[in-house]
Amino acid sequence: MFPGFFDYIQADAKSVYDILFRFRPPPGQDGADVVLPKEVGCLTHCRRGFWEAAITLKDPLARVGLARIHRFYKLEETWRDKPPDAIRRLRNTHLRPELADFFHWARKHLEVFKDQRGLVTKPLATP
Repeated sequence: MFPGFFDYIQADAKSVYDILFRFRPPPGQDGADVVLPKEVGCLTHCRRGFWEAAITLKDPLARVGLARIHRFYKLEETWRDKPPDAIRRLRNTHLRPELADFFHWARKHLEVFKDQRGLVTKPLATP
């Protein structure tokens, strides 16, 4: 579908998109030289998962996740009227470190819950 594209693809979590991230080589070929695009999750779906866990389970970890994501949205809101180059600089300076810390936090907590299914595990695995 995207020949020669090897970067990131953000797709909804619907199973219909799974084909974009799985490669089955043609018969007789091993496909060792094929590079697949990297799947990236949607922050809105991640946020929704934390919200469901926070509301349904009153989970404190989910509340922390919501607060972190809320900070991202608040930062973006303050930059809304700025030109694209300024927004890019602001994102790189302020948002990128917070996102990196968020992903580190999510991976660390996912290790604790990785063998469990549930409302808390899903958003931790989304980023």
